[in-house]
Amino acid sequence: MVFPLLVDAGRFAWMIPFALILLPGGLALFIGVATWAATRLAASGGFRILALAVAWAAAEWIRGHAFTGFPWNLVGYTWIDVAAVLPAVGLMGVYGLSFLTVFAAASPAALVGARRGAALPSRWQRHLSCSAHSASMAGYKKPQRRATTRRFGCASSKPTSPRN
Repeated sequence: MVFPLLVDAGRFAWMIPFALILLPGGLALFIGVATWAATRLAASGGFRILALAVAWAAAEWIRGHAFTGFPWNLVGYTWIDVAAVLPAVGLMGVYGLSFLTVFAAASPAALVGARRGAALPSRWQRHLSCSAHSASMAGYKKPQRRATTRRFGCASSKPTSPRN
């Protein structure tokens, strides 16, 4: 992120603190506001997890469209190598995939009480948490590479050279 500023360091080196500290810090404020809003909107349990997923996806959407837009490092980008999940992007977009990812990643927190003496999660919260986590892992499979035995010929750029 800083190397382009060092091409002409005499003119652009003063921008390095902005590129290293202020830009990432400013973009992190969107997610910070989302997590703060999720804690204020829902008291505890499964609704807080749903509020976190909605607020996170909304913050990513706002960050990707407000001002000049920086839709970089979205949570939904983590699924780019999983072919079974990619058709879902056509239905809901990367922001919907970010919503599902945050919801599935945070859902195990519904299984644990918020503090000592808190009520245990209800039956639907446990089922929803386990099914969301299982569904997020169901499509993951390590891609296999096939060995190729085909031979490729060598093409020459000179039309007069002999070909083998």
